[in-house]
Parts: sequence; C-alpha cells; structure tokens
Amino acid sequence: MIGRAVPALSFAVAGNLAVLVLAYLTVGWFGPLSIVPVVLVSTIAGIGAAITYSLLDWRLADPDRPFLAIAAVVLLVSFVSLDFAATLEGATIPRLVVLGITHVVAAAGCVAALVDIDR
Repeated sequence: MIGRAVPALSFAVAGNLAVLVLAYLTVGWFGPLSIVPVVLVSTIAGIGAAITYSLLDWRLADPDRPFLAIAAVVLLVSFVSLDFAATLEGATIPRLVVLGITHVVAAAGCVAALVDIDR
C-alpha cells in the first residue's frame, strides 16, 4: 500500500502547487491560496485517502467502488469550507473558484494513485 500512498500524496501536493502557480499568475494572492495551507491540506488529504483506501482494502475484496464513493462525498463536503473562505479578506469569486479547484485536484490525484484500474 505504501507503493500507492506516496504517489497519492505526491499527486495531491504537486498538482496543487501547479494550481497555486497558476493562481498567482491569474487571480493573485489570497491567504488560503498560499504555499503552507495548500501543501498542508493536500498532504492531509493524501494521507487520509491512503489510510481510507488501506482500511477498505484490508476489509473488502474490491475496495475501489466504496473508495470512489467515499472520495466523492469527502470532496463534496470539502466545498463547505469555501463558505468560510468567502468571509476572508481578499476573497473574490475567481479566488474561491481556484480554491475549489485545489480540492478537486487533490481528490483526483489521490483517486488516480490509489484506485486499481486493472481490477
């Protein structure tokens, strides 16, 4: 499982760092769209996804579908934090959209690394 956990974490962090660079070039500086929060939350997402997939893999013969369902629910719930981010100084619709994109990138990176498409 570690063989998939490292890529999941790497995809989430690297993908969101790329989004962060594009954000600086397009929508500008915004507190949640800075290196420390993006790397921290992406790392937590990668670790959480790897642990969740490991637990499912330990208990189920085919953990992919349940993991995809859980990942989708967690992604949808993560958008609730955009409501709080909207109250922060400098929040604009484009910046909040980019912040939402970081959630999708982290989820997609984790799913791509953890789900076994050959099953």
